[in-house]
Amino acid sequence: MPRRRVGFILPALLVVTGTNPVVFAQTCAPSSASKELDLTWEECDTNGFPLNARWLGQGNPSPATKLPAVDVAKACGSKTPFGRDRDFALPACTSQKPLANLSPPISLCWLEKLFGGDPLLGHVSYRTATYTGQTTFTELSNHLDGDYNVSLRTPANEGATQPAHSGDGVGLEFRDRETLLRYRTDFWHAIAATAHSEAADPEAEPGFPETRALWQDKTAVVIGEMNLDCEHGCYSELHPVYALALRLGNDSDADDKWVFFARNVGTQGICSSEQLVLKRTVFEMMLPRPGTASADPRLVTKSLYAGPSAGYRFGVVAQDGKALLHVEVPVLASVGSNDAPYLEGTFTLRWTPAPPEPRARAESTERALQELFKQLPVKERTRIEGVKPKIEPYHREARAGPTREPTTARLQPDPRFVAEQRRTVEELCAIQQKPEQLKQLCSQARKAKR
Repeated sequence: MPRRRVGFILPALLVVTGTNPVVFAQTCAPSSASKELDLTWEECDTNGFPLNARWLGQGNPSPATKLPAVDVAKACGSKTPFGRDRDFALPACTSQKPLANLSPPISLCWLEKLFGGDPLLGHVSYRTATYTGQTTFTELSNHLDGDYNVSLRTPANEGATQPAHSGDGVGLEFRDRETLLRYRTDFWHAIAATAHSEAADPEAEPGFPETRALWQDKTAVVIGEMNLDCEHGCYSELHPVYALALRLGNDSDADDKWVFFARNVGTQGICSSEQLVLKRTVFEMMLPRPGTASADPRLVTKSLYAGPSAGYRFGVVAQDGKALLHVEVPVLASVGSNDAPYLEGTFTLRWTPAPPEPRARAESTERALQELFKQLPVKERTRIEGVKPKIEPYHREARAGPTREPTTARLQPDPRFVAEQRRTVEELCAIQQKPEQLKQLCSQARKAKR
């Protein structure tokens, strides 16, 4: 699969500083939970998002004890716990009034129902939350949906449901055309290319083994929309994922390499009709310290890319043996999920002192190339570089009290996403020889257009 070069190369402006006292804790509203499918938490991250929230029905965590997954159908007293209404505050399940994001009238999601899917064609979204743990790639759902699926094993199995997305913990999902197919970092490109290749190969081994070999048991910090996917049994997932920081090496590596992306708009797959918009510019993620580290880290490498618009910032704040990743992405008034701003890239932190490496020749070569580049005409420089959104260095001062940025997303119409699903259905319906279930979908689509 050829790489789609949509992003733009950015200047290296990562700042690591520990000169000012930093408040790493964030106050947030306490959880109000009384039903088994209510989310509850003890602490929030620096964004004000609940950190590793659990379902009340999972009980209280204890040291070295894995929480049980909450049985959704049992908690609600039904195999179909949520109906077709947009109000999902069913007294038997939850008191927190999650939002419904249902399939549009003409959608491939209805084809899943004809093949035996659950009655509710959509997602039940609770709130934006942050989770940490070990991640492993599981699958690319299909070429029509285009969602990458990743399992996240949380520290004590927080957020887990029965049925499960894929193993313990919660699932992660993000759409290919909104994320990795737009990104330029080598790791994201390798995941996209390998997953799409395996999905398209009828003779490929099941389970995406090649993609899984690239992304298996990797430490991650994830910010996403905590919801129940009730088209598939109401399992828990972060969908969409807004921000993800992934450790590429081992938890004991002194040279600590990370890959990340951040955005503030995303969809929930073909079983949804609206995009979720988190009108927030700042995303912060606390990076876990390697086991061998004993001092604040320093930056040794970085590579950043961004999407359209301007107003990006990037920084890592180091203090008291902790490292906080700070990313700022602009909020646009109206934008589709496939065109929304993003910031992505890689960086490496060195946590323990190491002898300097012989870089003199390489650095002098880089400086020489930079000087030659400056001599090119402006037109040629622009052609080679493309339009470069400006990234400002970020210095985080002490801060107390709740953040002023929103901590919850809202549903917003995405006509392009819905039209894309409609066109796909129309193309499938134009096929002469088609299975009976597809004929039923086409009949339903014709009725919906009247």
